[in-house]
Amino acid sequence: MFFKNINKDSNENEFFETADFGLIVYLTYLGYKIVEIKKTNNKRKIFVFKRTPKIEIDIKQFWEREAMVEPQQFLNTIKYVKSRIYNS
Repeated sequence: MFFKNINKDSNENEFFETADFGLIVYLTYLGYKIVEIKKTNNKRKIFVFKRTPKIEIDIKQFWEREAMVEPQQFLNTIKYVKSRIYNS
């Protein structure tokens, strides 16, 4: 699979972390709140979302290409996520 939970502490199941830009935009588009943006050594950003049963379903739909979006709103979400990347 293209994503993984890289949080290794006792809250492992509480949060979902990803660096995949498309997935970040999609989850944000659906209304999931970005809990944290972590910087890595190689300047990548890891976005943290609260893990819920619904987020697992939405992630699966994303990777199985079953997701549907409204194009203009999705483009606006791309701009929003990019601003969070460059301003964090």
